[in-house]
Amino acid sequence: MLDEKHIPIGTLKQIYSLNTQDVERLLDKLLPDGVFPYALWHEVDTTLWRSCIHENAQRYKLEIPIFPKEKELFGQYFSIDIHVKLLVEYFVTIFDYIQISVFDKGLDYIIGNAYDGNVFQFIALKEDIIYLMNSIKKSSEQYGGGRILASDASMFRDNAYFFMDKFYQDTIVVDKNAAMLHCIKCGYRVRQEHKGITFEMEKRLMATLDAHPQEDAAAAPDTKVFSIPRALWEGKSPKGVCIAMKEKNYALPVIALVLRTWCKVKTKKELGILLGDGYEKDESAHRRYANGLLKAAEGITIISV
Repeated sequence: MLDEKHIPIGTLKQIYSLNTQDVERLLDKLLPDGVFPYALWHEVDTTLWRSCIHENAQRYKLEIPIFPKEKELFGQYFSIDIHVKLLVEYFVTIFDYIQISVFDKGLDYIIGNAYDGNVFQFIALKEDIIYLMNSIKKSSEQYGGGRILASDASMFRDNAYFFMDKFYQDTIVVDKNAAMLHCIKCGYRVRQEHKGITFEMEKRLMATLDAHPQEDAAAAPDTKVFSIPRALWEGKSPKGVCIAMKEKNYALPVIALVLRTWCKVKTKKELGILLGDGYEKDESAHRRYANGLLKAAEGITIISV
Protein backbone atom coordinates (compact mmCIF):
# COMPACT_ATOMS: atom_id res chain seq x y z
CA MET A 1 0.00 0.00 0.00
CA LEU A 2 1.12 3.56 -0.70
CA ASP A 3 2.15 5.64 2.29
CA GLU A 4 0.65 9.01 3.19
CA LYS A 5 3.41 10.89 1.34
CA HIS A 6 2.43 9.64 -2.12
CA ILE A 7 -0.69 9.67 -4.28
CA PRO A 8 -1.68 8.20 -7.68
CA ILE A 9 -2.50 10.57 -10.52
CA GLY A 10 -5.95 8.98 -10.93
CA THR A 11 -6.96 10.10 -7.44
CA LEU A 12 -5.28 13.50 -7.80
CA LYS A 13 -7.27 14.16 -11.00
CA GLN A 14 -10.50 13.62 -9.11
CA ILE A 15 -9.49 15.88 -6.21
CA TYR A 16 -8.54 18.82 -8.45
CA SER A 17 -10.56 18.06 -11.61
CA LEU A 18 -7.36 17.92 -13.68
CA ASN A 19 -7.35 17.08 -17.38
CA THR A 20 -4.65 15.28 -19.34
CA GLN A 21 -2.75 18.46 -20.17
CA ASP A 22 -2.83 19.56 -16.52
CA VAL A 23 -1.33 16.21 -15.51
CA GLU A 24 1.39 16.42 -18.16
CA ARG A 25 2.47 19.83 -16.83
CA LEU A 26 2.39 18.47 -13.27
CA LEU A 27 4.59 15.49 -14.13
CA ASP A 28 7.09 17.64 -16.01
CA LYS A 29 7.28 20.01 -13.03
CA LEU A 30 7.81 17.25 -10.45
CA LEU A 31 10.62 15.53 -12.37
CA PRO A 32 12.80 13.83 -11.35
CA ASP A 33 12.39 13.27 -7.61
CA GLY A 34 8.61 13.59 -7.29
CA VAL A 35 7.51 11.09 -9.96
CA PHE A 36 7.35 7.31 -9.48
CA PRO A 37 6.31 5.75 -12.82
CA TYR A 38 6.04 2.09 -11.77
CA ALA A 39 5.37 2.25 -8.02
CA LEU A 40 1.97 0.53 -8.16
CA TRP A 41 3.00 -1.89 -10.92
CA HIS A 42 6.16 -2.94 -9.13
CA GLU A 43 4.19 -3.48 -5.92
CA VAL A 44 1.74 -5.78 -7.72
CA ASP A 45 4.54 -7.63 -9.47
CA THR A 46 6.37 -8.16 -6.18
CA THR A 47 3.43 -9.13 -3.99
CA LEU A 48 1.19 -10.97 -6.44
CA TRP A 49 2.55 -11.81 -9.89
CA ARG A 50 6.14 -12.73 -8.99
CA SER A 51 5.33 -15.89 -7.00
CA CYS A 52 3.23 -17.22 -9.87
CA ILE A 53 5.98 -16.37 -12.37
CA HIS A 54 8.65 -18.11 -10.28
CA GLU A 55 6.53 -21.21 -9.80
CA ASN A 56 5.87 -21.67 -13.52
CA ALA A 57 9.44 -20.78 -14.49
CA GLN A 58 10.72 -23.59 -12.28
CA ARG A 59 8.05 -26.01 -13.45
CA TYR A 60 8.73 -25.49 -17.17
CA LYS A 61 12.45 -24.66 -16.82
CA LEU A 62 12.08 -21.13 -18.20
CA GLU A 63 14.13 -18.03 -17.53
CA ILE A 64 12.59 -15.72 -14.94
CA PRO A 65 11.47 -12.44 -16.55
CA ILE A 66 12.76 -9.22 -14.99
CA PHE A 67 10.38 -6.38 -14.22
CA PRO A 68 11.25 -3.37 -16.42
CA LYS A 69 13.35 -0.59 -14.99
CA GLU A 70 11.80 2.82 -15.29
CA LYS A 71 13.57 5.10 -17.72
CA GLU A 72 15.92 7.64 -16.22
CA LEU A 73 13.88 10.73 -15.41
CA PHE A 74 15.57 13.92 -16.44
CA GLY A 75 14.95 17.07 -18.43
CA GLN A 76 11.57 18.72 -18.72
CA TYR A 77 9.45 15.99 -20.28
CA PHE A 78 7.95 12.77 -18.95
CA SER A 79 7.41 10.17 -21.66
CA ILE A 80 4.19 8.23 -21.17
CA ASP A 81 4.76 6.30 -24.39
CA ILE A 82 8.15 4.87 -23.41
CA HIS A 83 6.93 3.64 -20.02
CA VAL A 84 3.77 2.15 -21.54
CA LYS A 85 5.78 0.22 -24.15
CA LEU A 86 8.10 -1.20 -21.49
CA LEU A 87 5.15 -2.42 -19.43
CA VAL A 88 3.36 -3.91 -22.43
CA GLU A 89 6.48 -5.83 -23.47
CA TYR A 90 6.67 -7.16 -19.91
CA PHE A 91 3.04 -8.32 -20.16
CA VAL A 92 3.86 -10.18 -23.38
CA THR A 93 6.93 -11.75 -21.75
CA ILE A 94 5.09 -13.03 -18.67
CA PHE A 95 2.08 -14.29 -20.63
CA ASP A 96 3.32 -17.89 -20.55
CA TYR A 97 4.25 -17.65 -16.86
CA ILE A 98 1.12 -16.31 -15.22
CA GLN A 99 -2.44 -17.42 -14.74
CA ILE A 100 -4.94 -15.00 -16.29
CA SER A 101 -6.90 -14.82 -13.04
CA VAL A 102 -3.77 -13.73 -11.17
CA PHE A 103 -2.96 -11.10 -13.81
CA ASP A 104 -6.57 -9.87 -13.62
CA LYS A 105 -6.37 -9.65 -9.82
CA GLY A 106 -3.27 -7.48 -10.16
CA LEU A 107 -5.06 -5.11 -12.53
CA ASP A 108 -7.95 -4.84 -10.08
CA TYR A 109 -5.53 -3.94 -7.29
CA ILE A 110 -3.95 -1.18 -9.36
CA ILE A 111 -7.33 0.17 -10.44
CA GLY A 112 -8.54 0.19 -6.83
CA ASN A 113 -5.49 2.15 -5.69
CA ALA A 114 -5.35 4.54 -8.64
CA TYR A 115 -8.97 5.60 -8.27
CA ASP A 116 -9.57 4.64 -4.63
CA GLY A 117 -13.02 3.21 -5.21
CA ASN A 118 -14.22 5.76 -7.76
CA VAL A 119 -15.58 4.76 -11.16
CA PHE A 120 -13.04 3.22 -13.56
CA GLN A 121 -14.01 4.54 -16.99
CA PHE A 122 -12.00 1.96 -18.96
CA ILE A 123 -13.64 -1.15 -17.49
CA ALA A 124 -14.85 -2.32 -20.93
CA LEU A 125 -11.30 -2.15 -22.32
CA LYS A 126 -9.99 -4.06 -19.32
CA GLU A 127 -12.61 -6.78 -19.78
CA ASP A 128 -11.72 -7.02 -23.48
CA ILE A 129 -8.05 -7.57 -22.58
CA ILE A 130 -8.87 -10.37 -20.13
CA TYR A 131 -11.21 -12.00 -22.66
CA LEU A 132 -8.48 -11.82 -25.31
CA MET A 133 -5.90 -13.28 -22.93
CA ASN A 134 -8.16 -16.23 -22.16
CA SER A 135 -8.73 -16.83 -25.89
CA ILE A 136 -5.00 -16.68 -26.63
CA LYS A 137 -4.26 -19.00 -23.71
CA LYS A 138 -6.61 -21.62 -25.21
CA SER A 139 -4.99 -21.17 -28.62
CA SER A 140 -1.49 -21.57 -27.18
CA GLU A 141 -2.46 -24.77 -25.39
CA GLN A 142 -4.05 -26.17 -28.54
CA TYR A 143 -1.52 -25.09 -31.18
CA GLY A 144 1.58 -23.76 -29.45
CA GLY A 145 2.42 -26.41 -26.92
CA GLY A 146 1.50 -24.03 -24.10
CA ARG A 147 3.60 -21.14 -25.47
CA ILE A 148 2.03 -18.03 -26.97
CA LEU A 149 2.17 -17.99 -30.77
CA ALA A 150 3.95 -15.11 -32.49
CA SER A 151 0.78 -13.95 -34.21
CA ASP A 152 -1.13 -14.00 -30.92
CA ALA A 153 1.68 -12.15 -29.15
CA SER A 154 1.48 -9.39 -31.75
CA MET A 155 -2.29 -9.13 -31.37
CA PHE A 156 -2.04 -9.08 -27.58
CA ARG A 157 0.69 -6.42 -27.72
CA ASP A 158 -1.43 -4.11 -29.88
CA ASN A 159 -4.53 -4.46 -27.71
CA ALA A 160 -2.61 -4.15 -24.45
CA TYR A 161 -0.93 -0.99 -25.72
CA PHE A 162 -4.29 0.55 -26.63
CA PHE A 163 -5.61 -0.20 -23.13
CA MET A 164 -2.49 0.99 -21.31
CA ASP A 165 -2.25 4.16 -23.39
CA LYS A 166 -5.65 5.13 -21.95
CA PHE A 167 -5.04 3.87 -18.42
CA TYR A 168 -1.36 4.13 -17.51
CA GLN A 169 -1.13 7.86 -16.76
CA ASP A 170 -3.60 7.48 -13.89
CA THR A 171 -1.42 4.80 -12.26
CA ILE A 172 1.66 7.02 -11.97
CA VAL A 173 2.46 7.91 -8.36
CA VAL A 174 3.71 11.36 -7.33
CA ASP A 175 4.88 13.13 -4.19
CA LYS A 176 1.63 14.34 -2.60
CA ASN A 177 2.86 17.56 -1.02
CA ALA A 178 4.84 18.64 -4.08
CA ALA A 179 1.80 17.96 -6.27
CA MET A 180 -0.48 19.91 -3.94
CA LEU A 181 1.89 22.88 -3.92
CA HIS A 182 2.07 22.85 -7.72
CA CYS A 183 -1.73 22.77 -8.00
CA ILE A 184 -2.12 25.71 -5.62
CA LYS A 185 0.48 27.75 -7.50
CA CYS A 186 -1.30 26.99 -10.78
CA GLY A 187 -4.64 28.17 -9.37
CA TYR A 188 -6.29 24.76 -8.90
CA ARG A 189 -8.33 24.20 -5.75
CA VAL A 190 -9.52 21.06 -3.95
CA ARG A 191 -12.92 20.02 -5.34
CA GLN A 192 -13.37 17.01 -3.08
CA GLU A 193 -11.45 15.94 0.01
CA HIS A 194 -9.60 12.70 -0.40
CA LYS A 195 -6.38 10.82 0.42
CA GLY A 196 -5.30 13.24 3.14
CA ILE A 197 -5.82 16.31 0.92
CA THR A 198 -8.39 18.39 2.76
CA PHE A 199 -9.79 21.91 2.54
CA GLU A 200 -8.15 22.68 5.90
CA MET A 201 -4.77 21.43 4.75
CA GLU A 202 -5.08 23.53 1.60
CA LYS A 203 -5.82 26.65 3.68
CA ARG A 204 -2.79 26.03 5.90
CA LEU A 205 -0.53 25.57 2.92
CA MET A 206 -1.82 28.71 1.22
CA ALA A 207 -1.34 30.69 4.44
CA THR A 208 2.21 29.39 4.76
CA LEU A 209 3.02 30.38 1.20
CA ASP A 210 1.48 33.84 1.70
CA ALA A 211 3.63 34.32 4.79
CA HIS A 212 6.78 33.33 2.89
CA PRO A 213 6.38 34.66 -0.67
CA GLN A 214 8.88 33.50 -3.25
CA GLU A 215 10.93 36.15 -5.07
CA ASP A 216 10.87 33.93 -8.11
CA ALA A 217 7.30 32.73 -8.49
CA ALA A 218 8.32 30.26 -11.20
CA ALA A 219 10.50 28.46 -8.65
CA ALA A 220 7.76 28.13 -6.05
CA PRO A 221 6.43 24.70 -7.18
CA ASP A 222 9.87 23.22 -6.41
CA THR A 223 9.64 24.19 -2.72
CA LYS A 224 9.54 21.09 -0.54
CA VAL A 225 6.49 20.88 1.71
CA PHE A 226 6.06 18.26 4.42
CA SER A 227 2.83 17.51 6.29
CA ILE A 228 3.69 16.54 9.87
CA PRO A 229 0.97 14.80 11.92
CA ARG A 230 0.52 16.46 15.30
CA ALA A 231 0.81 13.07 16.98
CA LEU A 232 4.48 12.98 16.03
CA TRP A 233 5.48 16.16 17.86
CA GLU A 234 2.72 17.74 19.97
CA GLY A 235 3.20 17.15 23.70
CA LYS A 236 6.39 15.12 23.19
CA SER A 237 9.87 15.79 24.49
CA PRO A 238 12.45 16.76 21.83
CA LYS A 239 14.00 13.30 22.14
CA GLY A 240 10.57 11.69 21.74
CA VAL A 241 9.96 13.75 18.61
CA CYS A 242 13.28 12.56 17.15
CA ILE A 243 12.43 8.93 17.77
CA ALA A 244 8.89 9.22 16.40
CA MET A 245 9.90 11.05 13.22
CA LYS A 246 12.88 8.78 12.52
CA GLU A 247 10.55 5.78 12.76
CA LYS A 248 8.45 7.41 10.01
CA ASN A 249 11.58 7.93 7.89
CA TYR A 250 11.54 11.72 7.88
CA ALA A 251 14.83 13.25 6.73
CA LEU A 252 17.06 14.79 9.42
CA PRO A 253 16.72 18.36 8.04
CA VAL A 254 12.92 18.06 8.35
CA ILE A 255 13.22 16.79 11.93
CA ALA A 256 15.64 19.63 12.72
CA LEU A 257 13.12 22.16 11.41
CA VAL A 258 10.33 20.66 13.53
CA LEU A 259 12.50 20.71 16.64
CA ARG A 260 13.57 24.29 16.01
CA THR A 261 10.13 25.63 15.03
CA TRP A 262 7.58 23.78 17.15
CA CYS A 263 9.54 22.15 19.94
CA LYS A 264 11.52 25.29 20.77
CA VAL A 265 14.93 23.64 20.83
CA LYS A 266 16.82 26.88 21.36
CA THR A 267 20.50 26.10 20.98
CA LYS A 268 22.29 24.55 18.03
CA LYS A 269 24.36 22.52 20.46
CA GLU A 270 21.21 20.82 21.77
CA LEU A 271 19.97 20.29 18.23
CA GLY A 272 23.28 18.75 17.20
CA ILE A 273 23.25 16.40 20.19
CA LEU A 274 19.65 15.30 19.56
CA LEU A 275 20.24 14.49 15.89
CA GLY A 276 23.86 13.38 16.13
CA ASP A 277 25.27 9.90 15.70
CA GLY A 278 25.70 9.28 19.42
CA TYR A 279 29.43 9.80 19.49
CA GLU A 280 30.97 12.32 21.88
CA LYS A 281 31.77 15.61 20.18
CA ASP A 282 32.84 19.01 21.44
CA GLU A 283 30.41 21.89 21.49
CA SER A 284 31.63 23.43 18.22
CA ALA A 285 31.20 20.10 16.41
CA HIS A 286 27.58 19.87 17.56
CA ARG A 287 26.96 23.43 16.37
CA ARG A 288 28.53 22.76 12.96
CA TYR A 289 26.42 19.63 12.55
CA ALA A 290 23.26 21.55 13.46
CA ASN A 291 24.20 24.36 11.07
CA GLY A 292 24.51 21.83 8.26
CA LEU A 293 21.06 20.39 8.95
CA LEU A 294 19.44 23.83 9.14
CA LYS A 295 21.16 24.84 5.91
CA ALA A 296 19.76 21.73 4.24
CA ALA A 297 16.30 22.65 5.61
CA GLU A 298 16.29 25.99 3.80
CA GLY A 299 13.41 26.01 1.34
CA ILE A 300 11.52 23.35 3.30
CA THR A 301 8.04 24.19 4.57
CA ILE A 302 6.43 22.16 7.36
CA ILE A 303 2.69 22.02 7.97
CA SER A 304 1.04 20.53 11.04
CA VAL A 305 -1.93 18.32 10.19
